Amino acid sequence: MAGRRTARWLAAALAAVALVLPAPGAGAQPGPEGALAITGADTGPYPDVALEVALPAEAAGRDDVRFTVTENGEAVDVVSAGTEPASEQPVRAVLVLDTSGSMAGRALQDAKAAARAFIEGMGPDDTVALVTFSDSARTVSEFTTDRAALAALVDGLRAAGETALYDALGHAARLARDADGGRPVIVLLSDGGDTVSASSLDAAVRALTNAGAPVYAVVLQTKEWDPKALRAVTRATSGRLLQTNDSAELLEIYRGLATEIANVWTVVFQSREPRTKDLDVQVRASAGPWTAAGSIVVPNPLYSGAPPADPGIRPGKPAPLLLAAAALAVFGSVAFGATALASLLTPSRTRLDRLAFYDQAAEEVRRSSPDSAGFQSRLVDAIGEVAGRRGFTRMFAERLQQAGLAIRPAEFIALHVLGVVVAGALAALATGALVVGVAVAVLAAFVPLAWLDSAIHKRREAFEEQLPDVLDLIAGSLRAGWGLQQAIGLVVEQSAPPASLEFARAQAEARLGIPVEQALEKMAERLGSEDFRWTVAAIAVQRDVGGNLAEVLDIVARTMRERAQTRRQVRALTAEGRLSAIVLIALPFVELVALLVINPGYMSLLFTTPTGWAMSAIAVVLMVVGIVWLNRVMTVEV
Repeated sequence: MAGRRTARWLAAALAAVALVLPAPGAGAQPGPEGALAITGADTGPYPDVALEVALPAEAAGRDDVRFTVTENGEAVDVVSAGTEPASEQPVRAVLVLDTSGSMAGRALQDAKAAARAFIEGMGPDDTVALVTFSDSARTVSEFTTDRAALAALVDGLRAAGETALYDALGHAARLARDADGGRPVIVLLSDGGDTVSASSLDAAVRALTNAGAPVYAVVLQTKEWDPKALRAVTRATSGRLLQTNDSAELLEIYRGLATEIANVWTVVFQSREPRTKDLDVQVRASAGPWTAAGSIVVPNPLYSGAPPADPGIRPGKPAPLLLAAAALAVFGSVAFGATALASLLTPSRTRLDRLAFYDQAAEEVRRSSPDSAGFQSRLVDAIGEVAGRRGFTRMFAERLQQAGLAIRPAEFIALHVLGVVVAGALAALATGALVVGVAVAVLAAFVPLAWLDSAIHKRREAFEEQLPDVLDLIAGSLRAGWGLQQAIGLVVEQSAPPASLEFARAQAEARLGIPVEQALEKMAERLGSEDFRWTVAAIAVQRDVGGNLAEVLDIVARTMRERAQTRRQVRALTAEGRLSAIVLIALPFVELVALLVINPGYMSLLFTTPTGWAMSAIAVVLMVVGIVWLNRVMTVEV
């Protein structure tokens, strides 16, 4: 019994795992250090997607640059690649300099020289804003083309105080967001981790992402710098992270950045129009021995509020309503096909088989009404005719009676099929993905069966809890001189359900001519109770060999009470282990959902790459093995 319950719940758990489907979100994916900076993306001419890719200084002026693009792990066609029109847009650069106390001396002097070189390297139409940070962030200069004024402000900088790095990033993001036209970029120089910011790293990353400005982070490596924070910033904005431990190298780095920011290519590729919320785009550029790569996540226009250039229904990309209709057709044909197959494989019932459920049939007659010719009744009757013509309803009839539910098998089957179809259709309609509808339908098919199994288990436990008192009542009646059938009648009158209902059925079968022992054996088989099977076996042995049946029942009742006490002790002793098992089983799914909500792009690789699929499959197998092993460990037979 426990093994069957485990198998059912394991199937339901696997169906729930299938619900956890890919939902990648916005944000750039990790790329190698020194990667390409992708400064923008335009999905206006979708399925063509235009990317603005800034090439490093070592690739400037080369005409043999080649680009390859992958979308969600699959190669796509590059339609065109050139420096027009991206290079024609003026740059709006926010120059952010660390003026904390740790920069005092040579580091600050070299940083000033590098900043002046960067300003001089910008184009005539480009504007630069200057931001510094120490204990707080402040704007030294708004966007301007006055190179001399900017150079004078840079020369006047002094180093003192702590490092408000996150505040400076948020401050620069606001400046970049408010820049009029052009391409906003942020160039940051820092030598340490944040110490006094009022805002958090997450808040700074959100502000930078909303501003749409790539961050070029230049780091003077010291013991205090925070590589994780700056990597998160550059990856979230599709920027670059450049590191050096010698401030003298800043001059060349900043000159290269000025060249790189001006050397922007427009790379246009044709999307495969995947049915995913976002497009995970990887770009690789190469020229001779030189190569670099970068990545960005672009919102899929098919799922955004604004329609693509061609708002009509594209061939091969059905609308959500069409998906829902397809889901209804699939679910309906699968359900009725399974019913038809089962009806062919199930033997016909005999009249004696029908007698086994005579009390339920009587309940159905009592619940029927003269005006039951409505649509609902006709639907239930049609399903009952298909499912029960050759005895398919027998299993459901037995299980419904075990659960104590006064509902016809045809009604239960009809509600089950209807629930599966409606749940799957609604899921497909809400998400626009047929695979989600199928997964929800699979789960909906398991939920009623699991609920029915739980109801049967609870009813059996309630009966077994009543059984020792019932046996005491029968034993007392036998000592008073009553017969076994009279004692059973007293149980029917004096006991509460489910014991009274089950013994009433056994009493009715005995009155129809079935021997009492056989009626009780059928009752034990119907309930699936091992304790009651032992009781029936004891009664049968006593009836064959003779003896004091009341004393035998007293012994059986005492044994059951002792076993129940032992079970409770074992349950109390294993409570901590069972709770640990629940936590261990639930924790991976909770973490998966949390990561999908917090950072969808990080988890998207599990569902969009062959390696991720293999890892997901291995994880599912290991979870199944772990669930089975924990179930075996925590199950103690008493």
